[in-house]
Amino acid sequence: MLNNSTVNSMVNDLQVAMQALPAGRVIVSDAAGIDVIEGLLWITDDSNQDFVLQPGEQHRACGRMVIEALAPARIAFTLHRQPAPQAA
Repeated sequence: MLNNSTVNSMVNDLQVAMQALPAGRVIVSDAAGIDVIEGLLWITDDSNQDFVLQPGEQHRACGRMVIEALAPARIAFTLHRQPAPQAA
């Protein structure tokens, strides 16, 4: 079970960040995508489209996202991969 702290882990070479949001919280994210574990989210991204997501749904971002928790939510962000360091 997820807790309310932010947890980072490596999953299949993608970095995933879990976060809990109380109802009414608005955040801005540059993540590559978002998965709703629990709750209800309203998302607007750089495509200027609005999306309402329920548990089990996901959104792959088109640029920056503005995310509002319409109900208490737990979410998983898929972060952009960091480029591998190049040898000197």
